[in-house]
Amino acid sequence: MTERAKILVVDDELGPRESLRMILKDRYDVTTVDSGISAVEYAKLNPVDLVLLDIRMPGLNGIETLKKIKQIRPEVEVVLITAYASVDTAQEAVRYDAVDYLIKPFSRADVNKVVEKGLARRRERLNSTYELKTLQEQMHALTLVSSQVGSQRELVSVLSTIGKEAARVLGADAYAICSLNGEERSPTRLLCGKLPEKLVDEVARAARRVIAGETVSSSEPLVVSFPDAASSDVTTRELMMQQGYKSMLLLPLSYRQKLLGALVFCYREDKPPSQRERELAQAFAYQAAVVLQTNQLYEELRNKATELTQKVAQLSIVRDISAAVLSNLDLDAVLDSITAGLQELGYKGVNISSLDGAKREVMAEEVESPSRTLAPNSLPKQTEYKWWEEKKQFKIAAPIMVDEKPVYLLEVHTPKEPNGKEIELISMLSEQIAIAIKNSQLYKEINKTKNYLESLIQNAGDAIITTNLNDEILSWNKAAERVFQYSPTEVIGRNIGELLPGSDYKKNKELMINYQQPKSFETKGQKSDGTPIDIDVTISPVEDADQNIIGVSTVIQDVT
Repeated sequence: MTERAKILVVDDELGPRESLRMILKDRYDVTTVDSGISAVEYAKLNPVDLVLLDIRMPGLNGIETLKKIKQIRPEVEVVLITAYASVDTAQEAVRYDAVDYLIKPFSRADVNKVVEKGLARRRERLNSTYELKTLQEQMHALTLVSSQVGSQRELVSVLSTIGKEAARVLGADAYAICSLNGEERSPTRLLCGKLPEKLVDEVARAARRVIAGETVSSSEPLVVSFPDAASSDVTTRELMMQQGYKSMLLLPLSYRQKLLGALVFCYREDKPPSQRERELAQAFAYQAAVVLQTNQLYEELRNKATELTQKVAQLSIVRDISAAVLSNLDLDAVLDSITAGLQELGYKGVNISSLDGAKREVMAEEVESPSRTLAPNSLPKQTEYKWWEEKKQFKIAAPIMVDEKPVYLLEVHTPKEPNGKEIELISMLSEQIAIAIKNSQLYKEINKTKNYLESLIQNAGDAIITTNLNDEILSWNKAAERVFQYSPTEVIGRNIGELLPGSDYKKNKELMINYQQPKSFETKGQKSDGTPIDIDVTISPVEDADQNIIGVSTVIQDVT
């Protein structure tokens, strides 16, 4: 005898409550309560299939009662009862997952219609829920482990779980999982469950049929019955049947239309799988494909992370070297910085050769030919590398261009074959060395010019004094020492006004700054012993690189 459905009627009015009970009592188990609170308490303690619930009730109204009952029993169906049919009522019913609503006054036919509709939806949901629950239980463990793939060992472990569970559910006697092998795209066995070793190659051969595209679609399974197998499968058929297997179910492992491998099930019975079993097998195949894809992505990301780490280290070193080039004009110091950076990256030797035969060995390692002299046409036009057989390592060579001419060669030795990033790094370093060499050359030229000018100033016949804008003396040549009879140590840092006590200097200095032009004038000076002297003075602005006046150059001639 079929169990009667259990219906709960909730209405604060006795009349509608009893009317519903009388209409339904012959076909269903009916319970009535007069408040939302009572309905919630009843639902906590008793199974309910359908609730007929009045919307307007004192205390806990119908909508609030509906929410609480759904929290307790999400699967229960609810019909809302209202005296006012409106769009808002319909919207409320839909919003809170009520199956329908019943309008007062209602007829027996109205009641039976909504009750049957509600119970039909409940049966449908229960059937779907049962099927989904069965599948979810089978898939839950697979989904969980597929998200934990991290290494080849873990990959095999997870796929083994998938294969064992799938074989159990599908009634298979053995299984195998194959993945595609690199660029060759040939199947490679990852693992076989309960399959004799002598059949492994045959399973891989069968997997090729799936990978070669003999299935209907990228996810459709292929069933092979050995008694009916084609002549091309004679060897496979004989070997499989010798071991007691009569059929195979082969499924491609594909993820987003990307073929990753094959899943193979072997059966000792020649029984074609049902549609339900095919669908379940496809679900397991998808899980295996997700695991393979996750593992591939993990490996790709790990490789990229390694590359990024190396790139960050390289860029950090290039940044430090660039800072050294910009802040240091000493070529030796810059090359030491480059050497230290390359040591951090694990390079074994660094040598810089020049056209004049000189070689700078900046790391202690024997070089290929220490006294080698380079010819311009022997230098590579761009960074390249080759295998150095004698030392069993690779040598990266980069030309160092100064004024667009290759004049030096940077050689770096490494035990590993360099990749594109390393070639790019060495190229960047050769450019940094070129800048350092050019800066060093310019620095020497500037120093030479500076020394020459300082010699001219020191040996000039006129007194030459430089001051800052606060009139503090910064430099003092021999003629100034002779004219004013102060030694440099006595006068540096003092105010020039002590030598030119009148107002002429300050007035002409202001005019010079305003017009940014030299000014000449005659005035009185004062020697260290207080003796006055007649002097001709020419003052000129001292400017920085941005043409801002930062000081004054004063040339003085004694005309006493």
